[in-house]
This record gives sequence, structure tokens and C-alpha cells, in this order.
Amino acid sequence: MRYYKNQLRRGTGSTARDEKVNAAKKCSSATQTMSGMSRTPTPVQESFVLGRRPPLDGVRGLALLLVLGVHVTTILMPELGWLPGGFIGVDVFFVLSGFLITSLLLEEHAKNGRISLGGFYRRRAWRLLPALYLIVVVYLAAAPHLLPVLRPRWEDIVGILGYFANWVPNSSAGALGHTWSLAIEEQFYAVWPVLLIGILRYRPRWLPAVAITIGTLSILSGAVSWIITQNWSLSYLPTYSRLFGLMIGALLAWKIHNGFRV
Repeated sequence: MRYYKNQLRRGTGSTARDEKVNAAKKCSSATQTMSGMSRTPTPVQESFVLGRRPPLDGVRGLALLLVLGVHVTTILMPELGWLPGGFIGVDVFFVLSGFLITSLLLEEHAKNGRISLGGFYRRRAWRLLPALYLIVVVYLAAAPHLLPVLRPRWEDIVGILGYFANWVPNSSAGALGHTWSLAIEEQFYAVWPVLLIGILRYRPRWLPAVAITIGTLSILSGAVSWIITQNWSLSYLPTYSRLFGLMIGALLAWKIHNGFRV
């Protein structure tokens, strides 16, 4: 009888010890789970990637219609003068260019930690030079027969091919006169990446201040040029008076790249 009592006591003590061990294991497991949860890294917000943006194509199309409206009304309805507000289309093109180019450069810097100037200039050249050279050759071959009055001078052709057509005095580029805006964009492509690399390397936070400063000086220089010269070509076509649109685009790219969403 005493034997059975001792066995019963041992069984009860073993059961109590087992329960304590199981409770300790559960507590340890819960502690490890909570610790693991606390070590879970906070998701990092992905940087902005431009990609293909169809709405931007729509904005570009509207800008093109405005520019075409200016030329159509000037040629077909000269008594009406220029289409009111049509030149806004040119400014929209410059804003888009500043936004797209700056976005691509910022993406490359965020991804690789650097910007390859050689790669950038090579991509721009392959994108723009073949089409420009082709249209110039075709125009020079056809203009003497089809549009002799609009045949450009050789200095105009040099300005077009060298991307400084907007600086050619008394330009008579004829049907290629629109290349003045392309020249400004190419001048922007040549200088802005170099300036942007320096800003990102030494003073990244200065980028918006630099863009605002350049844009403000551009507006002021264009206004002062018009007041002094009263010459449309000297106040509208120079690069310094068109930089404000490019800087607006660059500033938008910087804002969106740093988390601002529209």
C-alpha cells in the first residue's frame, strides 16, 4: 500500500514539473517571436522610376498642337497674327525635356552611385543625330527645286548641325528654322549633366536652389533683353531666356525623385 502511495506522489510531482517545463518553453518561444518581429527591417520606399508614361505623351501632343497652331495661323491667316498662347507649347516642350533628362540622370545616380557622361552623350547622339542629318540632307537636295525661296544659307546649316542655330544672327533657315529649339535642348544636354554630377557629389541639397536660381535669372534676362533691344530674336531665342522651362522640369524631377507624388 505504501508502495502505491509513493508511486502516486512521484507521478504527481513529475506532472507538475512537466507543466512547468512546457510553460517555460512556450514563454521562451513567444519571447523569440517578439524579438524576431522587432528585428524585422522596415520596408524601404522604392525610388522613383520614370519608365514609359503615356500621360506625358498626351502633354507632348497638346504642346505640338499649340506650336502647329502658331505656324498655321501665321501662314494661312496672317491677318489674325500668331495664335494667342501658342508659344506656351514651346515652353511645355522645354519643361518636359528638363524633367525627362533630369529624371533619367537621377535614376542612374540612385542605381549605380554615379552618372556615366559617356553613356549619356552616346545615347543622346544615337537618338538625335541620325534623324537630324537625314532631314538636312533631304532638305538641301529638295529645297532648290521645291522651295528655292526658303533655301537656307550655309552658315544656317552649320548652326543647325552644330546645335547653335538659335545663336545664328539673321537666320534664314527656312523650313528648318524650328531647329533653334533643338539647339537649346542640345546645349542643355551638354552642360546640365556635368553640373548635376558636381551638385550630387558635393551639395545634393543645393539642387532645387540651383534650379530656382537659374530659372529666375533666365526670366529676368529675357525680360531685360526685350526692354533694351525690343528685338524678338534677341530676347526669345537665346539660350539664357529659355532656361527657365528646363529648370522647372529639373525641379519637378528632383521633387518626384525624393518622394513627392502628383
